[in-house]
Amino acid sequence: MAQDISLELFNLRFEQLNEMHREHRRDTRALSDALVQVSRQIQNLDRRVSSLEQRLNDVKDELEGTIKMEIGGAVANLETRLEDYIDRRFAELRPGTPGMLGFSED
Repeated sequence: MAQDISLELFNLRFEQLNEMHREHRRDTRALSDALVQVSRQIQNLDRRVSSLEQRLNDVKDELEGTIKMEIGGAVANLETRLEDYIDRRFAELRPGTPGMLGFSED
């Protein structure tokens, strides 16, 4: 009779351990699935960051070109205005020379 109780107790404990093992495997599978999802999300984020970096580099190159063109145009305009101003000043300083329109300043 003592053996029967021991076998029953053993079987009961074995079933409990077996159920715990099944739960552990389910949890492990769930964690593994979650890890795969996290890994995919990280890969997607990495692709998005790479795409953003590429777009930022493209925009940076475009902005550099635009800014250089704008500055170049402004500098050319400034040079023209300065040359005109200097020419007028020289004309004003030379006595007896006609003004810009060919009229004398007398």
